[in-house]
Amino acid sequence: MNTSYVEKHVIPTLGACKLRDLSVEDVDSWLASKRGHLSTRSLKLIHGILNRSVKSSYSVPRPETPPPPTT
Repeated sequence: MNTSYVEKHVIPTLGACKLRDLSVEDVDSWLASKRGHLSTRSLKLIHGILNRSVKSSYSVPRPETPPPPTT
């Protein structure tokens, strides 16, 4: 069920955005554009999906620099 919401509502609009470039205003605007098309429950669901995705992406440690190539 969540996969269809992600594929239909999240990825087409926000999928190309880098998290560091995504602002609160961007998310608010995105949710506002969905208000006329989705129920309150669906809006809460896609907001929760985005929220969990952002939190989980920040919890994954990222190396500062890529490791040197092995030869």
